[in-house]
Amino acid sequence: MVVSADPRPTDIAEQIEQVNEATRRLLAGLDGLTEADGARPSLCPGWTVGHVLTHIARNADGLRRGAEGARRDEAVPMYASAEARDHEIEAGAGRPMTDLVADVTSSAAGLSEAWSAMTTADWDRAMLHHRYGTLPLNRTPTMRLSEVEIHHVDLGGRFGPDGWPDSFVARILSGADQLSDRLPNGLTLQVHATDSGERWSAGAGGGGGGAGAGAEGTADAEGGSAEDGAGAQGDHGAEGGAGAEGGAGPRKVVVAGPSWAIAAWLVGRPGPVADALSVTGGELPPLRPWP
Repeated sequence: MVVSADPRPTDIAEQIEQVNEATRRLLAGLDGLTEADGARPSLCPGWTVGHVLTHIARNADGLRRGAEGARRDEAVPMYASAEARDHEIEAGAGRPMTDLVADVTSSAAGLSEAWSAMTTADWDRAMLHHRYGTLPLNRTPTMRLSEVEIHHVDLGGRFGPDGWPDSFVARILSGADQLSDRLPNGLTLQVHATDSGERWSAGAGGGGGGAGAGAEGTADAEGGSAEDGAGAQGDHGAEGGAGAEGGAGPRKVVVAGPSWAIAAWLVGRPGPVADALSVTGGELPPLRPWP
């Protein structure tokens, strides 16, 4: 009998490597941040860069606690409570940049170490999520990937959605089928990915095409982040809200652009991609948060 040296399922191992690669890109991008950057507004409404970095670190700690609990066959809460989570982020946001970077670095290393020690049986166990309740551990690598990739963009530096790997963009584009529920009332939407040729339609009379996204939540994917919902609206909510549309019939809007730009819009980050998207029939529609 051949015993694998890696106790993790193959798909989990691949997902962890994607997280590791995204984390390496994130950490490399932190080198140029200054003390002034910590207090600078991020792309997450209401959050500074310091808030985003603190959230990334506390997210890693929460997932690490869940992984360590799984090894003991215990369902451990990611955070003591939603209020405790928010308090930790607020309390850590104003620290010096050297402390923020060290926190992101060490917490990511701790999570990687905890994941490396898990077996297939551990991955089949559960942890307790502050929004989703009981959550299988095997879902956490993709959740962490969304947190890292989306919040890296939220830092407002050189890294943008066009730097997301194709596999991550594809997962966003195929990760939800509820775009119609996120549109303003009275709107019919057609979406065209100009690089791949994919098309989706949604809204009044459009059905629920295949465009959608999920991060663990994004600005809070948790309050601003990827944790609280699919895509970047989890933690860091989407930019803008949805309102009722006037008029006697549905208004048709067509959104076209590269896949990465559509993905950023879907996860609540339209700001960095506004110039990459073309919109006819009106303005780029604001999207309601993921359920």
